[in-house]
Amino acid sequence: MKAKELFEYIKAIKNTIQTITLAVFLTLILLVGISLYFQPSFMKLDPNKFNSFIEYSTSKYNMNRVGEIISPEQVEEIAIKINKTCNENCPYNEEVCGTEMCYIYEVNYIMQDFTYVNDMEKYIYRDYWQSPAVTLAFGLEGDCEDSAIFQDSILQNLMNYTYLIHSKEHIYNLACVNKTPVVMDYEGLYIGDEAIKRIKDMPPINYYNYREKKWSKDFDMIYC
Repeated sequence: MKAKELFEYIKAIKNTIQTITLAVFLTLILLVGISLYFQPSFMKLDPNKFNSFIEYSTSKYNMNRVGEIISPEQVEEIAIKINKTCNENCPYNEEVCGTEMCYIYEVNYIMQDFTYVNDMEKYIYRDYWQSPAVTLAFGLEGDCEDSAIFQDSILQNLMNYTYLIHSKEHIYNLACVNKTPVVMDYEGLYIGDEAIKRIKDMPPINYYNYREKKWSKDFDMIYC
């Protein structure tokens, strides 16, 4: 066989292989399309159920690691400044100065600069719980759980009875000051009867006690 004929023969085989490969590829695409179109109802993916599963999974993941995310040491300097303000340069009246309520007011004052941003806008991710350091790095930016974790991390340096409250659609802080309930979130500060109303509007599913490092549904153990 001459070199030219050999070259043409090899070229023909190559073209045949390419044609077969393309045909197999197109056939596979066609089969996948047909299988999806005629997919039995029990195999079809329900987007709502899928999103609920993803939301549940990420929430469970975040809840399991919240003890690592709440980090009093990351905001210790802020707590020291608050303590100094409340005990040395207090801008409030004598009834508040030097008390835990002063700490509450000072944390709430800091949160005036907090900007709410949904996780989907920031991370293109359904649910991500930020540590206080990350929230600070973003210039006090995050969503409800980021606000709650940030505030709780500061208050853990200053108070004994503070809790992370997990409701159906919201996460917020509850602090107990002389048996008086105080609710804190990125939307504002609620004390006494206003706090009780806020809690009734967002009934807790459970709460996290950082000092005991656990989630609980035993609300009788909250000291308010």
